[in-house]
Amino acid sequence: MYRVIQADSVPVLDGWGFDLSGIGIGEKIWTAQEWIDWHKAMIKKYGKEKADNSFVEWFDSSTYGAAQISYSVNSMPFKAYVIQEGLNIKSSILSRVYKAETALNNIGEPIRNLGAAISNTTGAIKYIAPLAVAGIALILLLSIYTRTQTKAA
Repeated sequence: MYRVIQADSVPVLDGWGFDLSGIGIGEKIWTAQEWIDWHKAMIKKYGKEKADNSFVEWFDSSTYGAAQISYSVNSMPFKAYVIQEGLNIKSSILSRVYKAETALNNIGEPIRNLGAAISNTTGAIKYIAPLAVAGIALILLLSIYTRTQTKAA
């Protein structure tokens, strides 16, 4: 069932415990798209500043582990929208989530580079290894040859 979200709608936040709306207990929590629709409707009715303030006030009243917080990372349309609208800077929750995500991405970049270097090294090994084996074999043959020449003299 799709709800029509208007500027005066009141967000249904995810609280502690399971979402039991599927069995008729409680109201279904808002989806990422409903948060976006609400913000757009508020902009049309009240203007951007009031819409942003209301959005941030409600969003930041989320509890730890709430579904709407997971939207900020897992829903690409939601993430793109809040960044485009600057809500990620105004919201204490969204700003922390995106700062943490950026930090993790920054940590991950050197790890990805190390993986690429190892991959390149293993690619080069298939050419270097036979040359190394041939070089070692040549050194052994030369040492054996010089020993036999020394003994013969």
